[in-house]
Amino acid sequence: MTFSIIMAAYNRKDILVKAIEKIMEMDYPKANYEIIVGDNNSTDGTPQKMKEFSVKNKTKMNLKYLIEKRKGNIYARHSAVKHATGKYLVFCDDDCFVEKNWLSEIERVFNKFPQIGLLGTRIEILWNKTPPSWIKKYQSYLGEISGSEGVTIKETGLLVNSGSMAIPRELFKTIKGTNPEQVDDFYVGDGETGLCKKLHRLKIPIAFTNDTFVCHYQTVEKNASESDIARRSYNNGISVAYNESVILKKDTLDETIEYERQVKKERVIKFWKYLTKDSRRKLSFDLNFIRGKIEYLNALKSNTALIKSMSLNDWIYDEKYCAPELAEQINLNS
Repeated sequence: MTFSIIMAAYNRKDILVKAIEKIMEMDYPKANYEIIVGDNNSTDGTPQKMKEFSVKNKTKMNLKYLIEKRKGNIYARHSAVKHATGKYLVFCDDDCFVEKNWLSEIERVFNKFPQIGLLGTRIEILWNKTPPSWIKKYQSYLGEISGSEGVTIKETGLLVNSGSMAIPRELFKTIKGTNPEQVDDFYVGDGETGLCKKLHRLKIPIAFTNDTFVCHYQTVEKNASESDIARRSYNNGISVAYNESVILKKDTLDETIEYERQVKKERVIKFWKYLTKDSRRKLSFDLNFIRGKIEYLNALKSNTALIKSMSLNDWIYDEKYCAPELAEQINLNS
């Protein structure tokens, strides 16, 4: 098996099926890949939907489906990886629709540049209807990413998105998987950004190809809202704070509080009334980012529930990692 496609899923049963169907339409041989869906304990009927899908598509593809009851997408992904047999792991979200040449291009790049340890692709936003114009400049918050023409390779500084990225399975095991994002009721870490930084520290090159892409499906009602971008800004603050405090062991709380004070003094108190609506919106998001950092750094010192969740470390992908058994499995031509 060349590729194991890893999809974490939660409460998007209809979109999930469409995402799988788009994978089946690729120009890549079905015998050379498997799809593994890690369902993070969905409550919308996803298990029944997957059972029906498996019956309908029996012998048409290699598909594995499991239910991971521990709350957090890192558990869903790592448990799916535990059942993988492919040489490469290819991560794709349950609301992403792949281009026909997706796996073909990923295979081409790994074959041409065998020294790379991680490969990302272009991600475009697919809206359910026309969004407001202001959201365009914030689509990177929703996962949009693009690069220079062709393939870019760097040892440091290049970040890719887990909505479309590939890594050799043995390397993923060696570096013990990704960092956490959502765990229990907390957003606690830096996810695939942390994965990229692990490779940076090891001087393992990361590549990005602009010659294939996935479409990340978003709804205007939910995702083209200031509240959603504010939430993502806040989580980005947590991500940075996690890297500084947990990974790099730096205490940046006091300097972050001082930075927030300066921003409020210089940009809010003095100039708020002169700012355009777009500038106010951007400033509001920036302040949410800072607030995310400060509240997370404070919580690491005083929030017992967060401290307990962080101390578990049961998301680390090593020989001790435990994954649930498969709930469904179908095999091509069997």
